[in-house]
Amino acid sequence: MMPDFPTFSEWLSFDEMWTINQPQIVIANSNNGADYSSLIRDTILKVAGDSKVDARLILAVVMQESTGNVNIQCTDDGHCGLMQILGASKFDASNPSSSILAMIQAGVYGVDVAQANNMYGEPGLVQLLNGLPDSPGWEDPQFWGNPYAAVHAYNGGKISGPNLAVEEYGNPKTKVYANDIASRLTGWNGAYAGCIASTRCPTQLRSANDCY
Repeated sequence: MMPDFPTFSEWLSFDEMWTINQPQIVIANSNNGADYSSLIRDTILKVAGDSKVDARLILAVVMQESTGNVNIQCTDDGHCGLMQILGASKFDASNPSSSILAMIQAGVYGVDVAQANNMYGEPGLVQLLNGLPDSPGWEDPQFWGNPYAAVHAYNGGKISGPNLAVEEYGNPKTKVYANDIASRLTGWNGAYAGCIASTRCPTQLRSANDCY
């Protein structure tokens, strides 16, 4: 339930989270890992400052969606970029700085959010935290401002109620998404999934899809 999630004061600092996750980002980006991880860090802090979305939350979503891999494969339905939001651009190796900025901005500010009630628009963390006057129904106003409600809707497309361990639109990943984000905010580095399945194969990298 929403009130059971860790409070802001229980989250690690951004620097602590970065120390935990930066090695994963370096590995995910192979030969360019050190350079790209530095760009990702600087970009998260810039976008957080501009948008007023907590840098720790942005980092947690970056790691949950792409493990910090700038070249993460787009999904079949067109979710691309570090935060894997619909309509985001793919990584452009010829201009990594601008490309990483564009991908993170897409996840935070959304893509064509003025049209968020049609197939060409996708709200980002800003809209999911603050709501929109003409919200198309992906989030009840009573949940605005809650970071866990926001990430649940970010992954599932809507939030049905205060119980965040539920599927939305039949997507099994939604029922563990907010829990995974909470784990990342309090020290998990994604090396294994926080679910029963992991106890049977603790050394194997698992995904949220294994947790249902």
